[in-house]
Amino acid sequence: MAKMNEKVNEYSSYKEALEYLLNGYTTTVVYELLGLKFKSIGTDFGILRENTNIIFYNFYHAVYSSYGYYDETKSASGFSLNENFRKNRFGIKCSWYLCNIRNAYILE
Repeated sequence: MAKMNEKVNEYSSYKEALEYLLNGYTTTVVYELLGLKFKSIGTDFGILRENTNIIFYNFYHAVYSSYGYYDETKSASGFSLNENFRKNRFGIKCSWYLCNIRNAYILE
């Protein structure tokens, strides 16, 4: 991701790109730093349940999802239902935005 960050944002060095990456990026651009082609598929849970290789996000977190489950470090199993994302991943901005999934992208 740091190498892609260096290229996309035209940083002068890998070190500079890595430092900016470690300081955090908004969830709306994280998927771009993976260096893969994605297309937007919206936020319908039916679509999210039926597909693989999805990245979705709210204001605080971006996660990988397949067949209705996403990677969840707070769960002993390491995954959770997509429907649980809102209650598992939240922060202060949720008072205004309710921490709903803002968008989802599928690998092309």
